[in-house]
Amino acid sequence: MDRKLILHAGLHKTGTTSIQKTCATNRKILQGENFVYPMINWDQSKGRSSAENHSRLISNLFEEGHKVAMFREEMAKIFGKDLIKKLLLVAELTSRLSKVELNDLKSYFEKLGYQIAVHCYIRKPVEWVNSLVAQKIAGQYGPLLPLDAAVNQLVHGKSLIRMRVNNLADVFEEFNVHSYKEAATHDSGVVGHFMDAIDLRSKAIKIAKPENIGKSDHSTRIISLINNMVGHRKKSPEAAKFHAFLREQVPALFEIPGERFHLRLQEAAELIPILEEDNQWLQTEYGELFANDEISFSDTPILLEDQAIEHLEKIAAEAGPRIKKIIAQYIDKHKV
Repeated sequence: MDRKLILHAGLHKTGTTSIQKTCATNRKILQGENFVYPMINWDQSKGRSSAENHSRLISNLFEEGHKVAMFREEMAKIFGKDLIKKLLLVAELTSRLSKVELNDLKSYFEKLGYQIAVHCYIRKPVEWVNSLVAQKIAGQYGPLLPLDAAVNQLVHGKSLIRMRVNNLADVFEEFNVHSYKEAATHDSGVVGHFMDAIDLRSKAIKIAKPENIGKSDHSTRIISLINNMVGHRKKSPEAAKFHAFLREQVPALFEIPGERFHLRLQEAAELIPILEEDNQWLQTEYGELFANDEISFSDTPILLEDQAIEHLEKIAAEAGPRIKKIIAQYIDKHKV
């Protein structure tokens, strides 16, 4: 095989959005280095996936219940072109595929003449789960769930990290694991680290700014209350419109000052046994850069400082009655 597929397989919340935007905006430079970064122009009326994110591509090719035979044939013609020497895909959803689906992916690309190199970035479990829950509550592309529903999605199963990483390692011979913590210390952040890892070192590449930066504890928790009030945006057109309205008309809700969101001990109780097993496995397999010293969550009260209260009061002054009520109740419950 004289062609290579370089696949960033996740995990989620490890800088993939910034990597995707960097690759998308520097496609011509990548082509000069023999890398092809495909862009799929999805119909935005039928999905929210952006063109530079390959997760939907991977889903439609390999995920049971989503893959489409005609699409597989169409993409095989594109990926099979002789001019492609290095195909670069960045799709964090890959880490969620079953072993059967991953073997399908492997077979599909090997039949097209590709040798496959997979890269996987791992965050320490406590930091990762806090970021993942926050994205499920307030993320731009997430499902926008109440906090308890976001946690419940993660509780089902025996592993959050170990199973995903093991599946990838079992299927792909060339499997590269990277510490997110270590990658973040690179002069150009996680994006620069990934570029070095795949031997893409052009100084002309412009690194995209970090995307999906974590919201504050207060922003995430108030949005969780709103999510609980209006419902899951994927299941209700009314909820989808309301969430879009919030992001466009009340952006200050996503910018309430304060410390970054983190689960409290009681909220994380059901996740702790799962995280402890994953953490022990990470410590044994990959070392301290990948694991927490211990799995612990704060039990400190949620307190609103004056600056955050002032910010919320300004939002409430211009908000509709439903948002105004949620803000008033939140202030009464958490003010110092």
